[in-house]
Amino acid sequence: MAVTIEWVSPACSHAYQRWNGPVPPAFGMPLPYLRPSLVSSLEYFVMPHVYVLNVAILALMAYPLVSAVVRRFNAARGALWIGSSLCAIVAAWRLFLFSLAVWRPQTTITSGERYFELRPVALVSRPHSECRASEFWFPDAR
Repeated sequence: MAVTIEWVSPACSHAYQRWNGPVPPAFGMPLPYLRPSLVSSLEYFVMPHVYVLNVAILALMAYPLVSAVVRRFNAARGALWIGSSLCAIVAAWRLFLFSLAVWRPQTTITSGERYFELRPVALVSRPHSECRASEFWFPDAR
């Protein structure tokens, strides 16, 4: 994941965390599918069905650009080979993460709050476990 969106919930407020403990942010683009477990630094809860939906949405968004580039440079065979190779590498990496139990499949990544309460707050290059309260989405967050 090169760049993804950080998502937070109303439970990210400092008052909530003071009484109930830390709440990790969620990550994913365009929809959140990954959340640190806070039990281990290498353990994440993952919703595989949302991950597949994200890949499908991003592929549909990228298709017009990729097809225009392929038509422009007449590189259909090379582009197909490169695209297939990249997809195979990413799929193998994801399966490796599942096999090591780094990614733990779940039906939901929320714990207490609802999935649709998550709001985007930032673009990040890698997941982290510190929740940043957003005063834009949640005015009483601080």
